[in-house]
Formats: sequence, C-alpha cells, structure tokens
Amino acid sequence: MKRILPILIVIGLLFISGCSVELPGETYTAGAEDQYLEDYVSNDAANPKLSFPYEPLFTMEDKESHMKTVPRKDGLLDIRPYAIGRFFLFNPDNDEIYLSEDDSGESFGFYEDFTGGCSVWEAVMEGGYREEWKATSTLAPYNGINYNAENLGSASRGAAWCEGAGGYGIGESVSVDKTITTVSGADIDYTTLCIVNGYAKSRELWKDNSRVKTLKMYLNGEPYAYISLVDIIKPQYFALYDIKVKSGETTRFRFEIVEVYEGEKYEDTCLTGIRIPFLTPYH
Repeated sequence: MKRILPILIVIGLLFISGCSVELPGETYTAGAEDQYLEDYVSNDAANPKLSFPYEPLFTMEDKESHMKTVPRKDGLLDIRPYAIGRFFLFNPDNDEIYLSEDDSGESFGFYEDFTGGCSVWEAVMEGGYREEWKATSTLAPYNGINYNAENLGSASRGAAWCEGAGGYGIGESVSVDKTITTVSGADIDYTTLCIVNGYAKSRELWKDNSRVKTLKMYLNGEPYAYISLVDIIKPQYFALYDIKVKSGETTRFRFEIVEVYEGEKYEDTCLTGIRIPFLTPYH
C-alpha cells in the first residue's frame, strides 16, 4: 500500500433517515427507508431518492426530458447520481431481496442480476453473454488478496479494483468489453450504471483508501461523459443515454480516474463495483 502522511481532518458522513447528503453541487435529504424493495426512483436529476432501483428506470420520454437537465463539462455530459442505493441480502431459496438498514449487506446492483423467471436474460442466447475486464495498472496482491479489474464485475462488495500507479492514480483507467447476443437478433440498450465507490469491503478500508470523485467515461474509444461520484460507501445509480448496439457486437466501456477523494492512510484509489445492465425489446 502507498502510505501518506496522516492529516488532521475528521471526515464525518452520516447517512440515516433525515440526514442531508452532499451531492456534487447540490444537497438532498434522505427519507424513511422501507425493509422491502419499493420503487422510489425519481426522474428529477437534482433530487435523487434513496432506494434500490428496479429496471427499467426510465421511459424514453423520461430519458429525453431528464437529459436536458444534465449539466455539461468540456462539451460532455456531467452525469450525477439520480439515486443512492443500499447494500442488500439475497435469499436464493425464495428469490427475495432484503435491504440492509446499515452497511452490513453483501450485494449490490440490479434486481435481475439475482432473480430468475421472466427477465431480460430470457432474450439472451445461451452462452451469448461475455465481458472482459482490463486495467492500465493494478495494485500488487497483499496477504493473498488481489485487486484485479475483474473484481468490478462482481455484484459483491468483498473485492475491489485498486490502481497500482504512483500517487493517486490520476489518468489510470479500467475497461470492460461487453458482448451480448440475443435470441432474436434484437438490439441492446445500455441504460443505467451502478457504481460502488472506494474499497467497500468494510467502512475502515473504505476510509483508509482513496475513492473516485470524477471518472471520464469513454464509449468505444470516444469520450462519452464525466461521471461525478458522491463520497459515500453506498451504491450510486447513474442514467446513461443513447447507447444502442447490435446483437453480438462488442462494446467497450472505459473509465478514467480524473479526480479523487483522498484516503486517510493510503493513496491507492479503488472501486468496488461497476454494473452496466442492459435492456432488450422484450424487457
């Protein structure tokens, strides 16, 4: 681990009912949290709601309206969270998901990542889903723990990708090539992004290591948007716009570190998860 000198700053972040949370450029207040899943998703970019969102989150009309409210930076979209989620516990015996009242839940992401039945996966050909993760640098393993890019594809907070360059890893990036082949040959829409910032295995590790403040997202090698993250351990949900690809076509998403929130002990900048769900005409 890359050590830095201790700083005499106490960082407090309370995220309980009625507690304000600072978003980039705006503030909102979290409301009461229910034990079971409910759809609290807001289409108002300036007022995201605390929730575990379902897909699909937006109609196309909502997308067009919502996109007009998204600010720009250097000519690119500056996408901010529309929802802050919670970690949850999944019971595979009955396909039930329970939201954790604190940080104790193990999983994150989207409902259909965990449950079967009638879902988007029915439109995907058997063996028709592939993803490959790569990073420009990776922190060396420590005590048998690896920090590989592939960890980002898991829906579990037990592992993370940490960059391995000098300093805070500004300019380092991680990418994923995703290929989806549908049964009917229908197109694929990538509509949403879920990111768990920092090394979220525990609250202590999350504070000790650096987290991402801003990512620059590239789509097939071309700049697509800036992603502005909140300095919070909980899952963050972002809307994506106009990403439609052909069945069987490989799409490369690359995320470059632009700014960071400095860790209390280490310069290493980490991300726990990046989930990029998809839609088909049958979803």
